[in-house]
Amino acid sequence: MSRRRSAFTTIAVFVVFVWFYLFALVLPVNTSAVAEPWAARGRAWLGALVAQMLDGLSFLWGSLVRAEYAEPPETAWPTLVFAVLVVGLVYASVRTGSDRPGAVGVRVLGACVLAGGLTNLFSVILAAGKLRAETGPFGGSAPEWVADGIWFGIVLGLIGSSVAYTLAALPLLASLATGASDGTDSPVAARRPALSTARARAGQVATWGALPLLVAVLVGGFVWDYGPDADPDAIQQPRASWVRLVWFAHARFAGPHNPHSLTGEFDTSVWLPRTLTSLALVVLIWVGLRLLVAGWQRGDEPNGVAIVVRCAGLVAVLALVLGVIEGAVLPTSDPGPAAYYVALGNVTDAVRFGACFGWLVGVAVAVSQRISGGSIRAADSADDVLEGSAD
Repeated sequence: MSRRRSAFTTIAVFVVFVWFYLFALVLPVNTSAVAEPWAARGRAWLGALVAQMLDGLSFLWGSLVRAEYAEPPETAWPTLVFAVLVVGLVYASVRTGSDRPGAVGVRVLGACVLAGGLTNLFSVILAAGKLRAETGPFGGSAPEWVADGIWFGIVLGLIGSSVAYTLAALPLLASLATGASDGTDSPVAARRPALSTARARAGQVATWGALPLLVAVLVGGFVWDYGPDADPDAIQQPRASWVRLVWFAHARFAGPHNPHSLTGEFDTSVWLPRTLTSLALVVLIWVGLRLLVAGWQRGDEPNGVAIVVRCAGLVAVLALVLGVIEGAVLPTSDPGPAAYYVALGNVTDAVRFGACFGWLVGVAVAVSQRISGGSIRAADSADDVLEGSAD
């Protein structure tokens, strides 16, 4: 996408952000009361979802949207960081790549979700720093971090991606109305690699890109279930607090909670679903990367920064989807809240996990893409020289 259209799309998404901000500054909303009418109609899960999405506005500085008993934000830094991240990530994601409306919309969605996850990590660091200054090392009870930034990123991503999709579709509609060429006969399309070569390259890049996530999932299972953190009292330790913070509990190859049960007492209701969902996440990431890289074979390959942003956003979005499905479908190990509450709680952990580890996937994809792409371009150039010498 050209610089002008990329800047225009970024400004449009930022205008949506400003609109939501003005809404939060002007209208006082009690999100707890929002869920009550839906619960009375037998749609408690929908009321909880609407309340959670509205609650995402409460992290904005000066917002009048409040959850029951929630404290107002103490600093404007999370809002400022979120605004800067949205502008930078949206522009980086749409600047290079296909102009197809669907592709643009998906990239904007991933960028906004990733901005929410990074803002959440920033809020956690602020809260942990404040707690450390007041009570010593980050341990004991984990501080209350602001998870609303993640939900605001999801809401902004859904609306902003729709706006970006519409803006990207308008030039195509105009070209169809005027009968202009769609550019399918461009030299880039004519130079497209063979289908088998493109598929092989996409599979190799996706495999290398999924390896860092596989390592993170394996390490997460080790340091959590088989280390001292397996002890419930280990939450008192600072390292245990950070482990539980950055690792999505349902995105790690896990053993039984009790490390001493390796003699044969396996609680399959705990570790088997978690291991299966972890494997499903790695597979989904591999499939998503393969489809993403396959689209670059059509001549719209992004630069390194855009590759990292898109892959990190992809990891965050897929982890979000899997967390919702896992929380809503798979049973919990003990009686607890309703399934939809578990699913909504998984969203925050999943997006934080993607924001923390998604950049590793992006760097691996960027490096492997550069290596494999260079060899293919060199081969194409060699073929051109041989054909020219034969003439």
